[in-house]
Amino acid sequence: MLKFMVKEIVRDLDQDGDKQLSLPEFISLPVGTVENQRGQDMDDSWVRDRRKEFEELIDADHDGIVTMAELEDYMDPMNEYNALNEAKQMIAIADENQNQHLEPEEVLKYSEFFTGSKLMDYARNVHEEF
Repeated sequence: MLKFMVKEIVRDLDQDGDKQLSLPEFISLPVGTVENQRGQDMDDSWVRDRRKEFEELIDADHDGIVTMAELEDYMDPMNEYNALNEAKQMIAIADENQNQHLEPEEVLKYSEFFTGSKLMDYARNVHEEF
């Protein structure tokens, strides 16, 4: 499934047909125009976030090109970065008493949140993100 999703993402973003993604291809905005300054600011922020993701997380060899293998490694649910990020976000949301630990009551209260996480529904989440 992961290989299929990577091929779909590359197919959708690859503008020159080389089956790799350059930074401009990766950060290309969806078709549409920005209608106001707030929209422009959101677009600028989105581009900055995508650039950082490309340069710091996905382009493993830092050659300015993301290969299918690099994208697959990044998207792999076993990727340490993804798992740590997910865990931190989940704890921050469920840790109501802000003690940096989850109490049994907090886990029970947020059980649906935990079972609906990216790690639990990986294929749907990746499809929606890309």
